[in-house]
Amino acid sequence: MNKEKYGWLAGIIDGEGTITITKQNRKTWFSYRPEIHITNTDQLILKQSCRLFKEITGKTVKIFITDKKRENYVYRARLQDIESCKKLLIVLIPFLVGKRKQAKLLLDFLQNKKTKNGSIQAAKIHNLNLSSSC
Repeated sequence: MNKEKYGWLAGIIDGEGTITITKQNRKTWFSYRPEIHITNTDQLILKQSCRLFKEITGKTVKIFITDKKRENYVYRARLQDIESCKKLLIVLIPFLVGKRKQAKLLLDFLQNKKTKNGSIQAAKIHNLNLSSSC
């Protein structure tokens, strides 16, 4: 394990990232999917983050544009599958500061829920707020 690289990635996630659960509504059911993403206008930061995502999870993460209307495009790299999110959180939790609580909550949630088709089937999930604001 390279503590310097993983500490850098944790710092980027603390400052420019999001750790959350998104709800997916379907016609007859709904599910929850984990999401860890980094949003930034600097592609170099996102490319390095994607290299580290792949090193940790084995999954290739693509960068996409979220806002073309600004003077500088806004880019995002995102992990949404359960196993990759678990692997990333296990490695990064010791290095996270501002988002450590959200990371621990999400990891606990992922380790204790049954899955179907890569998302978490749930009838009721209340008061699980992983979002933080400055």
